[in-house]
Amino acid sequence: MRSRRLLRRTLIFTAITVAIWLHLRSTTTTTTSSPHRPNPTTPDTLPHPGRVFIASNHWNSAPILPLWLASIKTLILALGPSNVFFSTSSNGSRDKTPALLREFEAWLVEHGVAHRIEITSETHADLIADGAGKDAGNGYGEDQGKPGSGWVWTSRKRWERRRIPYLAGLRNGVLGPLWDGTAGGGWERVLFLNDVIFEAEDAMRLLGTNNGSYAAACALDFSKPHRLYDTFATRDSNGNPPATGHFPYFFPSASRDVLLHPELSRNIIPVKSCWNGMVAFDAGPFLPARDGMLRFRGTDDSLAQKRVEASECCLIHADNPLSRSKGVFINAGVKVAYNKKAWAGIKSGAGEKVGWGEWLDGMWKNWVGPRGSGVMGRMREWVDDGVELREERREEGVGCLVEEMQVLVRNGWVHV
Repeated sequence: MRSRRLLRRTLIFTAITVAIWLHLRSTTTTTTSSPHRPNPTTPDTLPHPGRVFIASNHWNSAPILPLWLASIKTLILALGPSNVFFSTSSNGSRDKTPALLREFEAWLVEHGVAHRIEITSETHADLIADGAGKDAGNGYGEDQGKPGSGWVWTSRKRWERRRIPYLAGLRNGVLGPLWDGTAGGGWERVLFLNDVIFEAEDAMRLLGTNNGSYAAACALDFSKPHRLYDTFATRDSNGNPPATGHFPYFFPSASRDVLLHPELSRNIIPVKSCWNGMVAFDAGPFLPARDGMLRFRGTDDSLAQKRVEASECCLIHADNPLSRSKGVFINAGVKVAYNKKAWAGIKSGAGEKVGWGEWLDGMWKNWVGPRGSGVMGRMREWVDDGVELREERREEGVGCLVEEMQVLVRNGWVHV
């Protein structure tokens, strides 16, 4: 018994010592959260990435949309209007987003840019209307009254519409011109942009990541100064979420050391998955082919019913046949922000050290990974349920799974 206690204490001491060493290494090697940036350039001095299909979705984006549109215009002119197809949608925006996009459409026409802009008035309230009254109080239950695909029976004892399949549908929607022939052919890159503040030269730099050899390449995104935002879709080189929202973000050395020694690595971080507000894809898998096209999706409703969810922006990499052969990367020299305060923090170049508690907690979660949550148990239960129902159930994006349930509400979405 005493030897077991001694062994346990030794292991704990060793783990703490390693944690301290890693923490000191990461916070003393550099004190800035701004990785090395290349020498100042303009968009037209960077290597040309070929023909680029630019896609985006907007919802109440008016606060930053003028800045976004200014950068998009600069990017399109740098790429050359004939080398761009611009596709976007606005769904149920209640601010000036539709009007600003219509103004931009006139600019696209003037400059001869092929495009599709779809604006609908369908609100979240409209989207969830099919579930109205389908609750326990009216005699409904988990086994009856499901309005259709993309709905789950929640702890609130009613049918509710899932967020992720809805978002996947929106992203597929703006890719429509690739699939229906509207955009023509010859596309080499697909560039997805969230409603973020960015610079055109950074978008060009992202498109040229790893000399253009990648399945996907992402920026780093921030909603608060120096704090990484998109941990839902990001998975490090080991397939785990970031250890911390602060620099250097990742626990595995393959991902972390790029940030600590950018001068040796060209800022290219190998990861399993990312999105981060701006992401460039090799267009190949998205193009029409005999064996189908790469599409965004959510997890199966029956798995989501067990409180297991995954970002469509993570699953796309799990489904992408090029992810393993060409790689997925974060270009740490490219940053975007969701608001002006976060953008000011990026531009200032000021740094911030990670807190001890957050770092240790993140390391523990990285080491434990899915094993320490209920996700894998629920996944196995879901597969076993399929056997009983004579259904073959598989989920390729196991590394993307989290223990959550996300549903739409009248003015957005919530966790339930």
